Amino acid sequence: MPDEPVGGGGGGGAAAQKSKPKAGGDEDAHAEEAKLEGALASAIVSESPNVSWDDVSGLEGAKEGLKEAVVLPIKFP
Repeated sequence: MPDEPVGGGGGGGAAAQKSKPKAGGDEDAHAEEAKLEGALASAIVSESPNVSWDDVSGLEGAKEGLKEAVVLPIKFP
């Protein structure tokens, strides 16, 4: 049909499946927050590894980007 958009517009990702919280949704929200907090806590390095910038070969642009975005703001707030 000529009036239908090209590509179908199916999408159907997670954003399309969101719904309003149900009664008692606070418990679900707390459970999800706890799960997310645990995942984030396991991803954070709390000890200093014995690796220097020179140990990582190549990717000079990526290393400079990390230094500018992470290291410098920590050293010079």
